[in-house]
Amino acid sequence: MEKMMNEEKVTVWERIKARIAPPVFADEEKNRVSALLNFLTIFYLVIMGISFASVFAFGGEDLPANLRGTVIRLTPYATMIILVQIMMRRGFVLGASKLFVAVYWLNITFEVVTGGGVFAPAFASYLIAVVIAGLLAGVRAALITGACSLFAAVFVAAIQDRLPAPLIPLNVTNEVVSAWVAITVAIVMLFLYVRRLDETLSRLRAANAELEMASQVLEQRVTDRTRALTLSAEVSSRLSTILDQDQLTREVVNQLQQAFDYYHVHIYLLDEARQNLVMTGGTGEAGQVMLARRHKIIAGRGLVGRAAETNQPVLVGDTTQDPGWLPNPLLPETKSELAVPISYGERVLGVLDVQQNAVGGLTPADVDLIQLVANQVAIALQNAWAFMKSQQRAEREALVVKLSQKIQQAATIEDVLKVAVSGLGQGLGAQHSSVELRSKAAGGKN
Repeated sequence: MEKMMNEEKVTVWERIKARIAPPVFADEEKNRVSALLNFLTIFYLVIMGISFASVFAFGGEDLPANLRGTVIRLTPYATMIILVQIMMRRGFVLGASKLFVAVYWLNITFEVVTGGGVFAPAFASYLIAVVIAGLLAGVRAALITGACSLFAAVFVAAIQDRLPAPLIPLNVTNEVVSAWVAITVAIVMLFLYVRRLDETLSRLRAANAELEMASQVLEQRVTDRTRALTLSAEVSSRLSTILDQDQLTREVVNQLQQAFDYYHVHIYLLDEARQNLVMTGGTGEAGQVMLARRHKIIAGRGLVGRAAETNQPVLVGDTTQDPGWLPNPLLPETKSELAVPISYGERVLGVLDVQQNAVGGLTPADVDLIQLVANQVAIALQNAWAFMKSQQRAEREALVVKLSQKIQQAATIEDVLKVAVSGLGQGLGAQHSSVELRSKAAGGKN
């Protein structure tokens, strides 16, 4: 039974908290203002209740007059609280804030004019009004409220002698209640203002930390980009002097791994039938083993095959999440992979592939870097192949000249044929070459 009663009390308390909780909006600043506004209205309701209790407790013989004065002084606040709560819960937070500040300022002015002018207990509350305006509606509202308060103070001081008698009797009870309310409000406003300053400083520190982090990220990107451009220039400079394909691919993969600490780097080139991507260069022991095995990938398969087929870079931050990824038992630590086509114009020559041993270890910045290098490799490969073709042509021409000279020096037809067969076999790389002669009989055929 007692447990049920406790649960019922908790439920009632939760309902009360839900009823008096401030509304929640999508805008963070709107939520802050509504929470503060809700707190102020509830705070003033509590102050009003305590004021009435003080009057009943200490009113004595002047209870009717004191009670009448308290009602006059607090009725505008009660009306304002109801209107502010309605507006705030309907989403008009800024309008509710301005209404709160305006009614609060007007009520202070009314209490000052009808309560003794500059000697009224409410006179010091003008400063509180400025603080509330700043907390709820910003600096501009605080400046406007401050200017109005200054004008009102000067005006009241100027007509102090002509002000009517206090509407609310100035007795000890009223003065104590007014002073208590003013001090309490001042303390609460000071607390709220200090908390707002602390929140602002916290946001500034957080923003500064984010800015510093963004600056570091940007600086790192600039550094990486500079390194990429520098490496690309170095690769271009070195590759321009390399005319051997095997040496070229070794140089590229080794430079990339050493410069950017990739887990593995290798190069594939399309075969003459353009059906297979044959590995021609790879780093480390795994690369040597794959080269010895003449490792190859069918065009269109895996990330390498996809890059060659689409002529577009393929970046996978987590290889375990890509169904097309082909695991390699020689590279068990691969967690992310990037395959960039080596293209000369629209023609794909091969694929430059890099791998990292961390999920997310390769980023779009690596795509830019590898693309720059792949472009240089494509040019270098074209130069190497062109040099190889020109060298072969020169060797054939030299062979033709040499054969011509030997043939001219031959004394018999048999010697001419021997020179021709030997030279052609050597030029074509044939293991065996021969010439078959058939004699022509009289009146017969070959």
